[in-house]
Amino acid sequence: RRVTFRVYVRGRQAESGAMSGDEEPLARFRGIRPRVTWALWLVFVGANIGDVLWRGRDRAGVLVLLVLLAISLLLWLVDVRPQVLAFRDRLAIRGGFRDVDIPWREISDLERGPSLVVHTPAGKFRSPAVSARLGDIFRSSRPRNRGPQPGQSTRLTDSKRTIVEFAADELEDLQRRNRGSSADGPVRVMWRWLEIAALGVVLVAIVVLGVTA
Repeated sequence: RRVTFRVYVRGRQAESGAMSGDEEPLARFRGIRPRVTWALWLVFVGANIGDVLWRGRDRAGVLVLLVLLAISLLLWLVDVRPQVLAFRDRLAIRGGFRDVDIPWREISDLERGPSLVVHTPAGKFRSPAVSARLGDIFRSSRPRNRGPQPGQSTRLTDSKRTIVEFAADELEDLQRRNRGSSADGPVRVMWRWLEIAALGVVLVAIVVLGVTA
């Protein structure tokens, strides 16, 4: 069965779909801007790799490549990887250095602020992937109309919600519909040790190569 859901992309609602299943998300929330930035960065990295190979693979070239690798890893972890996934039995917050799996019944509140904050008995968990732009926050702080004005569409009124408000509303609806199939057990926090170790190794290599240069 095909499930249709809305994804918030830079303030616009777009229709997307996913096949229902145990591990297929019912909804995915992440911005388009990080992926565009990542694509442009890869082009920049590719050009620099070509320049290093053209000029010669000396110590300075290796150092440049290591710095580019470190920045790429950090950019991927902090900006590209974060997202919020809604499954039938849980809400998953994917961050740069840790993942959090939250059963639906453990969620007590979804805080709507500059970024989405999930309240649970185990504590608060913030999602860097769902955060409002400054313009959205300023606009949402203004007094709102009680309803659409004559000649104004309801879609325009609805678009005044920030990305965080939209995501929280969607997640609350999913929580109500899937509470009965919530996973058992407490909130699970899983650190991304492999990625942390890889970034640490690259940074150590940069320091060693820079000191011995």
